[in-house]
Amino acid sequence: MLQDSSKQLLKVAKKYYLLGMNQEEIAKSENLSKSTVSRLINKAIKLGFVTFNLNFPSISADNLEEKLQEIFHLKHVFVAEVDVDDEKVIMHDVAKSVARYLNSVIENNDIIGVSW
Repeated sequence: MLQDSSKQLLKVAKKYYLLGMNQEEIAKSENLSKSTVSRLINKAIKLGFVTFNLNFPSISADNLEEKLQEIFHLKHVFVAEVDVDDEKVIMHDVAKSVARYLNSVIENNDIIGVSW
C-alpha cells in the first residue's frame, strides 16, 4: 500500500503530465507551495515514475543523397541530416536512422557492409 507522500507524488505527477496542469495550478489545488510541486515532479522522474521517450522522424538530406547515388552508382543512400551540433546527438540520430533502414531491407542470409 502506498504511503501518503507517495500518493501525493503520484497525484502531482499525473496532474502535471496527464492533465497538463501547470505547477501553480497544482500547488493551489493540492494546498502546496510551488517549490514543493517542482520537487515532487523531479522526484517522480528520479524514481522512474515518469520517463521520456522521444520519437523524432528521420530526416534525410535529399540533394546529397542524390549526388552520392549518381557519383558512386549506389542503389540505396540515406544521409541523416544534422540539426543539433553535438556528437552524442549525431551518433544517436545516425544509429537510429541506420537501424530503421536496415530493418526495412535486410532479409535472411544477406551480407551487409557498414562504413563511417
